Amino acid sequence: MLDPPDFLDPEFTAEEFQKIGLLTIRWAHIDHLIGNCLARLLLLSAEQARVVVFPLTEDRRMATINELAQKKRMKKDAVAALKEMNWVLPAIRSIRNNVVHTVVFQDETGEHHFELRSKMRRFSMEQVFAAEELTNYAAHAVLAFRLALGLKSGMGGRHALPDRPAVPECLRAYFQAKNPSRKERRRAQREPSRASRNHGLSAPRP
Repeated sequence: MLDPPDFLDPEFTAEEFQKIGLLTIRWAHIDHLIGNCLARLLLLSAEQARVVVFPLTEDRRMATINELAQKKRMKKDAVAALKEMNWVLPAIRSIRNNVVHTVVFQDETGEHHFELRSKMRRFSMEQVFAAEELTNYAAHAVLAFRLALGLKSGMGGRHALPDRPAVPECLRAYFQAKNPSRKERRRAQREPSRASRNHGLSAPRP
């Protein structure tokens, strides 16, 4: 096995590496499930979704979901779950990007920080770990939305949403907007969704 250069691997403990890996896998699964939700709304096959939906970024998928939600009649459970997704996902997106697309360094106290140079945004290890409960809540919200949209067999399902968790201080700025989802809907209205535009696909009629 060829070893990497010494500078490449941060000096994390085994427990820290495990926690970072666990959160990263959860974020990836949440992102994948959001893609499945959009594919369901567009009534796409797995092969069509691979071409149309999964190349999209998570924020573009959410913008398209919000656009379609305005045109479709959805169950109350789906509406409630989508509201929670719009509430929590911007913060999770920020944390995830700051871990997955980042450089890691130690300050003079020995604490590790994840710094995203393109955004000049930094989170400490402690702040990243503090987002675990919000990450779990996002997974509950996305799962509830996917089940409320119905399965391919036509049958629906229900996943009860837990209470909203406390928001860590480092992420409170992402929850101060009066209606975060409205911004995404306006963005979607200004720009026809890529998922709908590509390959001549349009949203299904209610």
